[in-house]
Amino acid sequence: MKSGLAPSAAFQPEFDLMSEDHTLSPDQIRQLRHHLRLSQADFSEQVGVAYASVNRWENGRTRPNLAAKRAILTKYRYELNRLFDLPFHEEPTPEVPFEVSKLLIVDEDERVLQSIIRGLKDQQSRYEVEVAREGYDAGMKALTFEPDLVILAAKISGISCQELCERLHHNEKTRSMRIVVLADTVDTDLQESLREIGVRHFFTKPLDVGRLIDTIEDLL
Repeated sequence: MKSGLAPSAAFQPEFDLMSEDHTLSPDQIRQLRHHLRLSQADFSEQVGVAYASVNRWENGRTRPNLAAKRAILTKYRYELNRLFDLPFHEEPTPEVPFEVSKLLIVDEDERVLQSIIRGLKDQQSRYEVEVAREGYDAGMKALTFEPDLVILAAKISGISCQELCERLHHNEKTRSMRIVVLADTVDTDLQESLREIGVRHFFTKPLDVGRLIDTIEDLL
């Protein structure tokens, strides 16, 4: 990852609000959105996340990560204070560094590639994206681009998904890269083999892009 700068905030929330242990509840997020008279799609655009993320927050399936929570608390501090009496410290703060993560997407299916890229559009300032369409190219880009996370199709030409994962795992330079595998169907044998070398996340097609974006956010 490399550092970037988030826009300067006009205030700094109290430390307990920004801690990993404190989160906004599904009801608080829903009430805030209704108070603002925003749809889930509009609210997601305002705070820079995928539409599916807001839907999952309000359903209690996931919770905002630290970056999303900071965006909500920064943008809607007065509304949150009015609705829920949350404490804020009003002193100006310097620019806050954030991490720009590198993603390598490997798939021969152009529709899948474009759907993932569109899903990341609202958060493009947080991600640097590179694309590969076959295994050998993916292996070279893993070495030169050095992604933090690889989104890898189970069926690729050149070299197999499993062989590529094994090469990445056994190379000291690429061993720490997180890998998410996309498959047409559930292949338990492949999953078991990949789990042995540290791959933990699998998706089947048709791809739920919103859930994939949530997984990317959680991993990075």
